[in-house]
Amino acid sequence: MRYRLFIIAGLTAIIALLAERISALSLDEAIERAQSDNELLRAAAKSVDAARGQILESKSGFLPSVRLSEQVVRSDEAVSAFGFRLNQGEFRAADFAVDRLNRPGARSNYQTRVEVLQPLFSGGRALHDYRQARAGVRLAEAELDQERAEIRLHTAVAYWDLVLAHAALETARESAAFARADAEGVKARYAQGMALDAERLAAQIRVLDADVQTRTSADGIAEASEALSLVMGRAVAGAIEPTSELCGRASVPPVGDLVERALRLRADVQVAEHGLEMARHRMGKAHAALWPQLNAFASGALQTDAPLERQGTSWTMGAVVSWDLPAAATIGRMRRAAAVRARLQSQRAFLRASIERQVYAAHRNIEAATARAEVRKEVVELARERRRIAQLQYGEQIVTATELLDAGTALAEARLSQLQAERDACVAWAKLEWATGGVLERQTGELK
Repeated sequence: MRYRLFIIAGLTAIIALLAERISALSLDEAIERAQSDNELLRAAAKSVDAARGQILESKSGFLPSVRLSEQVVRSDEAVSAFGFRLNQGEFRAADFAVDRLNRPGARSNYQTRVEVLQPLFSGGRALHDYRQARAGVRLAEAELDQERAEIRLHTAVAYWDLVLAHAALETARESAAFARADAEGVKARYAQGMALDAERLAAQIRVLDADVQTRTSADGIAEASEALSLVMGRAVAGAIEPTSELCGRASVPPVGDLVERALRLRADVQVAEHGLEMARHRMGKAHAALWPQLNAFASGALQTDAPLERQGTSWTMGAVVSWDLPAAATIGRMRRAAAVRARLQSQRAFLRASIERQVYAAHRNIEAATARAEVRKEVVELARERRRIAQLQYGEQIVTATELLDAGTALAEARLSQLQAERDACVAWAKLEWATGGVLERQTGELK
């Protein structure tokens, strides 16, 4: 029993350690996992399967339909009993007796029937139905691509938030170390009677604030890891260690080229095009109702007075032409289909105009975000130099402890602002990729 408990405890500890493991991921690896494991993408893929099933269903307008039926009837009605005997091949001359015709007695009839119906001409309805189903598959595939682009963007945003959280924690730890070093210096000065008690207390407060910021940054890593785990479709299993670094300056293709690329490649443009194609075939199906329908049919029947016996057999073949004259319902369907097509055409035009503006906005945003990151980088260098000078001047008793602490605080704030600006530049790049419908190569600025 002790050994069993020992083994269980050991396995529990191992599982706990595995659950707390840190996974190292690059941005491309995170996107790849999201593309394969995200539940929303799996649901969208099932929509594609459903659309493909619609193609098979639409082929029924060309293929014969077969119906097999079994009917059991028992009756003493004179006409029915007469018909049963006749169909079963059991009619005899004696059955013409008036008394037997009027009072035939109850009789059973077991009928096995096979019916085949072959459409020959539907006025184009079957063809439009089939083409509409094929367009539906392309529409579902385009919607899946659109969902993939959205997941890619969400993954990139969550990933760069995680990178920012890790960098912020490093900055907070560095700031806390500086704060403790400054506090020790102020404490030593206070012991020598060379610093005020207010300066000593201010230094201690600065240390506490730095510790709180470190704790907050650590919590931010956990939250960012959970957000990234959700979009990647994986269970929460400890922190994720990002291996990609925050973005630097990168060249951007001309905005005109990006607009042309977006109008050609964006999945929502394809969704609009295939939706419009479906509307055209829907309108064609409505107009097909104006034409007559031609169908051929054939049937065979076996009728007996007891199960599993072979008595009367019969067959029937023929063709039928039916023509539903235009009525309010037909005209209404035609008008509704035309209105839907016109609405989709207007929506497509608005979508293309919106995409053009989205690309221009994304292009401006990445230029502005990159410029802000460059400025923040210079601010950090200036703040670092200011702190270095403040340390020297404090050692020479030129500045007070308050000015030294302010320089440290300014450096920490400048560093956090730089990290935020670099994260914004990374997110702006991801949004530019989403807006243009393609992956941008950062080194050259060319679209893949």
